[in-house]
Amino acid sequence: MPDAPHDRIVLHQGAVVWFAGLISLALVGYMAFVFGRFLVYWAGSRHAFRHNRPAEPGDPSAFQWHLVIPYRDEEAGRSRWCTSRRGCAATTGRCPRGTTG
Repeated sequence: MPDAPHDRIVLHQGAVVWFAGLISLALVGYMAFVFGRFLVYWAGSRHAFRHNRPAEPGDPSAFQWHLVIPYRDEEAGRSRWCTSRRGCAATTGRCPRGTTG
């Protein structure tokens, strides 16, 4: 008894091999495209770093210095703020921005 699926595969074997080659060629082309994009990125970075001119030193007295002091007990401060928010929202239905409740 002839095997119909096997005969069909053998009959269309040339088309299957051609299609597989086309897929392989497309994948190689895509890999070349991605690698080309990487090379453009690399060349741009290299150009930027090689042509980087050092900046002239600035005047430190032109800056204003500020001192940032964090909460000593941040957890207590946050819980106090959250409690005030809940109270404000419960009484008025909303809290104005920038208020503490």
